[in-house]
Amino acid sequence: MKKAFYKRVRQALANVWPLYGAAFMIMGFGFGFSYSSHLYYGACGSKKRSAPMAIHEITLSLGIIVGAGAGGYLAKNVGIYSPYWFAAVVLVLGLLAQLVVCIIVRPEQHGRPG
Repeated sequence: MKKAFYKRVRQALANVWPLYGAAFMIMGFGFGFSYSSHLYYGACGSKKRSAPMAIHEITLSLGIIVGAGAGGYLAKNVGIYSPYWFAAVVLVLGLLAQLVVCIIVRPEQHGRPG
């Protein structure tokens, strides 16, 4: 009974591995382009490039550390799907903060063209 189960699991995984490989390659390329472009645009146009680059790296590192810790805590103590809801809320808050900066702060700093 156990041997038949393990045989089916191995067969199922054997069929899925090429799909996983392709998905990880696509994600890797996407994250690589995204990372390098964000680093470039964070440092572009400034004579003091080290500060924006450091802020970029610190933000990424803190996001990975805090996100993993908070996700594990929420999954263990609240529910298995709560990290996803937490991430969705944080994403929406981040998008709203960017909208506020883009709409309110930018026109005051640079003026509107036209």
